[in-house]
Amino acid sequence: MEILKNWSICLCVVTFLNLIIGYLLPQGSTAQTVKGITGMLLIVSLLSAVIDTADAMPERSEMQEISIQDVREDEIHLLAKEMTENRVIEDIGDLLATKDVFDFKINIATDILSDNSIDIKQIDVIVYQELSNREELENALKEYCSVCELICAESEKYENE
Repeated sequence: MEILKNWSICLCVVTFLNLIIGYLLPQGSTAQTVKGITGMLLIVSLLSAVIDTADAMPERSEMQEISIQDVREDEIHLLAKEMTENRVIEDIGDLLATKDVFDFKINIATDILSDNSIDIKQIDVIVYQELSNREELENALKEYCSVCELICAESEKYENE
């Protein structure tokens, strides 16, 4: 707002000076030259507001660059979270295969912390088959990750789906 106020004052002063000089000068080639110069001064005054406003505002490319960078960082963090989840699912799937467990579902609760690290809050391993070695499997899962929980749900498989 200050820029607009200063610009309007400058424009009024330049216009007033242009009128006074025009009345004071005698008619002739000198008057035309001075009027041309004062007219140029008036045009420069008009354009100065546009230049001042453009200087005061951040460049559009800078604003776009910041927002694009933020979006890219968010995408990278989500991709890293997804890759971590997939790796955990793959590792647990391999572990379950070594224990002859093939009918299962894995639910993972993860979060991206403020320092951009990935926090695995909970891993539920739902097994839909009879287990002869449940305690051994629970120990292996806990050894892999302390937030792993084994859930036996042979009969729940068809009820929940």
